[in-house]
Amino acid sequence: MLDAYRRVGPVVLTDREAQICDLLVAVADKLNASRPNHPALTLRIAGGWVRDKARLLGDDCHDIDVALDSMMGFEFATHVNEYLVQDGLDAGTVSKIDCNPDRSKHLETATTKVLGQPVDFVNLRTETYQENSRIPSMEFGTPEEDARRRDITVNSLFYNLHTREVEDLTGLGLADLRAGHVRTPIDPLQTFVDDPLRVLRVIRFASRFGFSVDPAILRACADPAIHAAFNAKVSRERVGIEVDKMLLGPDPLRALLLIAEFGFFTDVFAPPPPATLAGDAPPIDPQAAQDAALGLATALHLVLRADGSGGAGFSALAQDLLPARMLPLTDTDKKLLFLAAVVYPFRNQTYHEKKKFYPSGKHIVMVSLKLGAVESDWACALAKAADDYSVMSLRFSPPTSAFPAPAVAAATTASPTLSSSLPPPDRLTLGMLVRTAGTRP
Repeated sequence: MLDAYRRVGPVVLTDREAQICDLLVAVADKLNASRPNHPALTLRIAGGWVRDKARLLGDDCHDIDVALDSMMGFEFATHVNEYLVQDGLDAGTVSKIDCNPDRSKHLETATTKVLGQPVDFVNLRTETYQENSRIPSMEFGTPEEDARRRDITVNSLFYNLHTREVEDLTGLGLADLRAGHVRTPIDPLQTFVDDPLRVLRVIRFASRFGFSVDPAILRACADPAIHAAFNAKVSRERVGIEVDKMLLGPDPLRALLLIAEFGFFTDVFAPPPPATLAGDAPPIDPQAAQDAALGLATALHLVLRADGSGGAGFSALAQDLLPARMLPLTDTDKKLLFLAAVVYPFRNQTYHEKKKFYPSGKHIVMVSLKLGAVESDWACALAKAADDYSVMSLRFSPPTSAFPAPAVAAATTASPTLSSSLPPPDRLTLGMLVRTAGTRP
């Protein structure tokens, strides 16, 4: 059957990876010889390890997931430990990780250490979804069924430990990896209705790798059914986990722009309900809030982008605005700055809960994203510090040496939702804003 699938390989393994693969295949061979009346057990590495190896990154990966076609992960991991002990090698404890949908663990997983490397074991599966839940029922599946159930094609690749070849069972993963393209293995509308969290995973991977997004994904995201499924099925904890990874990633601005382009900005960064707003304050127009947030995020991107023009990997503008002792900012500092941009439009708005009043930004961070109180406090404080930025009224001034026309154009044309009439950054206010983030204890 697999001869009909697209294959390339081999990939380049590190010495430790080769030793791990040899050992796991030896365990599988021993099991197959001892169970002649059972289906032969085949081992495949799945997920990000294969994707990154196929991208020729060449690094020793810290995340190895082994998929089994005819045995549960815990049973096989136990056999692996027994084999290690018999060979006089160190064997770790086998831990069973029960399914935990809030952490995207839909199936029991076993984990142990093999030659010092953490390895997860799980069986190949197929999924069936109910209309009102993103939590699927699971059954043993074929390799092709398992590949088709994954979020995007570049994450659907397998590495066969027996043949030492990459298996592209969708026929699209390797081509998309070479082209730098994100698409779903099956119709995106079905993919997102089944599990709407995949909308955010598409955005995270596209922004992380700088990949283009398939137009069919954008068309699917315009369907009201996807938004309804997103708000009905996805927990806010899972939304927050994905957003946190985006803002800690290499291109937070692109992630925010894609959220807007997909039409999910208000779904993700949901403000307080109108009935909870203090006084008679009207709700802030969603499009105005989105444009204001992206305007500040764009200015931050221009300051923080790592183009090396100012040394130490930072832009000349960052070197000009910030004392050397504050560079480089930590990833957490930068995350808080972009989180401040998200809540910036709501900096002067409050809402009430249990007879107390709070900044609306607190609701976005702690209720809509389920992030922590410290992150909420800093994001709201930074947004307030940018109050003189006047996002809602200013226009772009002529390009300056600090903000040359190509840089402004590149940032403002990345998404049709970001208008070229957004305001210019105020150097002093923006510098103080970034400095404030850099003084966190």
